[in-house]
Amino acid sequence: MVNCIYEDHDLPFNLCLALTAEEETSGTYGIKCILQDLMPVSFAIVGEPTGMQMAVAERGSMVLDCVCTGRAGHAAREEGDNAIYKALKDINWFAGYHFPVDPGQPESVKLTVTGVHAGIQHNIVPGECSFVVDVRFDHNYTQKEILTVIDNIPFVRSRSGQMCFTLRTSLSHIRW
Repeated sequence: MVNCIYEDHDLPFNLCLALTAEEETSGTYGIKCILQDLMPVSFAIVGEPTGMQMAVAERGSMVLDCVCTGRAGHAAREEGDNAIYKALKDINWFAGYHFPVDPGQPESVKLTVTGVHAGIQHNIVPGECSFVVDVRFDHNYTQKEILTVIDNIPFVRSRSGQMCFTLRTSLSHIRW
């Protein structure tokens, strides 16, 4: 963060330049940390990555911790049920599925697999494969609707224990 305050008593106003970068609403090291040090702000110009268009809200965020289970066995013998092979089908579904949107509208829900872990040794067929899915969504879908779609896919075999982080703003909260 860069914080620059220039005081010139000949100006009819105080001029301040603050270049900050931080998470949308949860960050404490952006503009929030310097506001108390500034004199009352009468006017501000804010550069934002929305193309200077009014932004209704940030996207919701949900993280899915998924686990596929198989049966461990020795790699040299025909034993075990490889959990990685099961997880691959699920991961490919997350990579290729697109939630329906109205024509001309941007994608409402973005599903991104961001981590995969399996196996403990090179000669053991893994009995468990875990992966993480980052889900971003707008007001067109709720967390419950997204989870219902995922739960209704017959070949998605992953047990999903979810951690949800909701950052949603009600449209009634916005003042136009």
